[in-house]
Amino acid sequence: MIDTLRALQQRRYNQRSLYRYSRIFKHLLQFAFDTGTDRLSEDLTSRFLQEYRIANGRDERRIHRRTRDAACAIRMLSSFANTGACASVHPCKPLPVLPKSLTPEMESFLSYWERDRQTSLKTLDYGRWTLSQFILFANGKGLRSWSDLKPELCTEFFATKTHFSPRSLKLMATVLRVFFRYHFAHGTLAYDWSYHMPQFRGFSNQRIPAIWPETAASSLLAAVDRSYPKGKRDYAILLLACRLGMRAGDIRDLRFDNLNWDDAYIEFRQGKTKRKVIVPLTNEIGEALIDYLRHGRPTSDCREIFLRSQVPYTPLSRYNKLYGIIDKYRRLAGVELPQQACGMHSLRHTIANRLLNAGNPLEAISDLLGHTSLDTTKLYTRVDVEQLRCAALDEEVLLHA
Repeated sequence: MIDTLRALQQRRYNQRSLYRYSRIFKHLLQFAFDTGTDRLSEDLTSRFLQEYRIANGRDERRIHRRTRDAACAIRMLSSFANTGACASVHPCKPLPVLPKSLTPEMESFLSYWERDRQTSLKTLDYGRWTLSQFILFANGKGLRSWSDLKPELCTEFFATKTHFSPRSLKLMATVLRVFFRYHFAHGTLAYDWSYHMPQFRGFSNQRIPAIWPETAASSLLAAVDRSYPKGKRDYAILLLACRLGMRAGDIRDLRFDNLNWDDAYIEFRQGKTKRKVIVPLTNEIGEALIDYLRHGRPTSDCREIFLRSQVPYTPLSRYNKLYGIIDKYRRLAGVELPQQACGMHSLRHTIANRLLNAGNPLEAISDLLGHTSLDTTKLYTRVDVEQLRCAALDEEVLLHA
């Protein structure tokens, strides 16, 4: 237990947390002594947590808080005893257990995607999720080997996904189609099952980008309280999204090496397209970053700029889409938006639309956002067309009133 507390101290847990965990460990020792147990076990900790909950009175809020702290302390202790390292405060959701007979083909395909195709982590995660969904479904239908695959399984699988959007269904079908083609080309499958994948009709750039109202972004930034460290971090993150249109993943992965203070620019390689992008390091953004680095960022050897605001002070998880940050300050600012405009990516759409309305050429906007094709940037021209269409309809209503 002493070693566990030392490990937590090295991870820069504050004295209050260390004191709270030490008290829980003392209670656990006393409980083990009273029950005649001389080793740590799952049975011991589960019985201890039950007794600890009962011993904390009738105040439900107090019971919940102290039981949560006790469970966290036990998880730290058990993890350190088994692995020599403390577990994360917020453990990741466990992945589904896949049948071993069907998993090797998925892993070899994903390795090919990562090694030879240089696929982004986001696409790899999506591919793993899609294939896992199909494998679990097929295994539940009795599939034990890929050689026993039947064409009706493909149709039945997508019949269970009718609540998905056409775009999502099309992406899932594409992943499975490429998976089957790969294994047919490498001789793993005797038949190319990609031809049995259903076709989902989709249109390129069929959705209109979600745009924030004119003053909404300013209200969002004004709602951030920069008097404490977390506010300084969140303000710098939101500025990079509002002013430069950076993706959440690129903000999250931003490193000190990407900042060129002398020439006032930020240079980084986009996680989605792998394209190198150079954006201006304006005075506003520079001052916000300096304020965070000097007065808000915890002491750390990590090269990533933005760290967790609570211990352990590690870089933000690659699964963190920064949605919690934008949602928190949007609510504080009282900004009401349609559902499709509530994410971090909508700020990227907004700045593109603002630049377009200001008369900036599409090529300049494309370079700023790091688009690989100018056709992607042209999507934002549709916003004004839709607005004009609505205005024309309003005028028509007035004429016939």
